[in-house]
Amino acid sequence: MIAYLPQTRKFRARIVVIGDSLATDIPAARQRGIDAIWIGGGIHAEALDMGLDGELHPDMARKVAGQAGEWPKAVLPWLSW
Repeated sequence: MIAYLPQTRKFRARIVVIGDSLATDIPAARQRGIDAIWIGGGIHAEALDMGLDGELHPDMARKVAGQAGEWPKAVLPWLSW
């Protein structure tokens, strides 16, 4: 879906990518100049040492994201709708 976005800054400023992968979702947003929200409780939950309570530790999130070379705009433990 990202590939079809108009190439204007004004449009991109109103968009945020939400994803759980530091290998695909977050880099795809960065490469296109779009802010990203990383969902820690997805595929990286084990690396983040998230317990059954779903608690997300900010220092661990920074460490894991930094090791991947990514710095998402925000991190949420879970996303449900």
